[in-house]
Amino acid sequence: MDELKARLIWLMRGRHCGQGKAIKKRDLLVELYGGYAAEDESYNNAYDRTLRATIEEINQEGGLICSSASGGYWWAESLDDGLEAAERNMNRALTQLENARRLEKNLKAEFGGQLMLKM
Repeated sequence: MDELKARLIWLMRGRHCGQGKAIKKRDLLVELYGGYAAEDESYNNAYDRTLRATIEEINQEGGLICSSASGGYWWAESLDDGLEAAERNMNRALTQLENARRLEKNLKAEFGGQLMLKM
């Protein structure tokens, strides 16, 4: 995974720095692995999962890889360039949390008792 991380950082910082140079996931998979990696366009194929896990790992280690559904992936070149992507991620996380809380409430109402929401 370290070689993949290094290649991905090099690609993002060198070719896709700034939202204006964002790359679609399919094209990024082709750049990283070759054309065969983009043949399966499902969200859950092995290449896609590995890409998302690698991006997460890079960002956990101080990276600046941003994404948007319409624009693709890019390396933030400034605070303004990345803040919108960070905000979208926070909003998505808050929505997920609210959905989990609502489900917990519905389960308790339907079946009674007290369930613990694990986080």
